[in-house]
Amino acid sequence: MLLTSSKAVNAPTKSAQRGPKDQRVRQGYRLGSVLGVVSLLLSALLVSIVIEWLGIAFWWEDEGLSHSVSMVAVESGYLNKDFTEGLFDSSPMLAIMRFASAAYYYVFEWTQLENGFRWLGETFGIYDYTMAIPAITHLFFIRLGVLFFSLPVYGLAAVAGITSGLTFRDIRRWSAGREFGRVYHFAKSFAPRMLIVAWFIYLAVPVAIHPNLIILPFAVLFGINVTIMSASYKKYL
Repeated sequence: MLLTSSKAVNAPTKSAQRGPKDQRVRQGYRLGSVLGVVSLLLSALLVSIVIEWLGIAFWWEDEGLSHSVSMVAVESGYLNKDFTEGLFDSSPMLAIMRFASAAYYYVFEWTQLENGFRWLGETFGIYDYTMAIPAITHLFFIRLGVLFFSLPVYGLAAVAGITSGLTFRDIRRWSAGREFGRVYHFAKSFAPRMLIVAWFIYLAVPVAIHPNLIILPFAVLFGINVTIMSASYKKYL
């Protein structure tokens, strides 16, 4: 009886000791995820600026700064044409442009960074290079808003993938099909990487491009990946 009671007393103590540790692990995981997303966005922005500089130096020397400015105008035109309707009669185009304008204002105008880049460019004769930074960043904010509004597309692709994948799983289950755990784990690890690649390519691509050329193909691939993941899930729960 004494042994039983001592174990009963010690058990909550051990679980209480594990609780804060598990909570710290979860908090560290969330913090790591946030830092990973931020580093991805900053890396894409940096790559886009570097490519624009290389283009000004070697590929579109005659256009110079007008190349990045024209990309902003072209992609804004895509939004005016194809992103005018949304849920609840709201316009995604207006929301995206307001977000991009507000972000640009607080990053460059409110902080006077734009004037600093202008002075730096005029002083050292690198005006096109320095002023390309605000223009490319403005385009980056527009594309980031487009990616945010494209998340429901990936959600629909995931729903379609889960539905078809579970159907294939039931067929495999009732027809004595083999279970492939490695396929499931590979597809599970590949899904977030696919989203990362899609976001990075769209944010860093150095030319004006319609969002559907990036979002839709990767959404289809994401749905196929979810289908494989659902179909290869373990046969018996």
